[in-house]
Amino acid sequence: MDGADKRQDEDDSLRDWAAEIREVAYDAEVVIGTFTTTIATPNSNPLKKNACFFNRASNLNEIGSEIDAIKARISSL
Repeated sequence: MDGADKRQDEDDSLRDWAAEIREVAYDAEVVIGTFTTTIATPNSNPLKKNACFFNRASNLNEIGSEIDAIKARISSL
């Protein structure tokens, strides 16, 4: 493999790596937005707040799983 081929391979690898980082960053942004709108937003109605507890707990568990998956993807990058 000559120098030009090696450089092209390195450029392609770097481009792919940067694309993967952008994708993980986008996914993290979506998870943060989901958390903000479904978990962190306070509900002033006490009846709704209590009724939604199990739904919110389920959402929180799902968001936690998504965060764990994103952390694993970042570690592999």
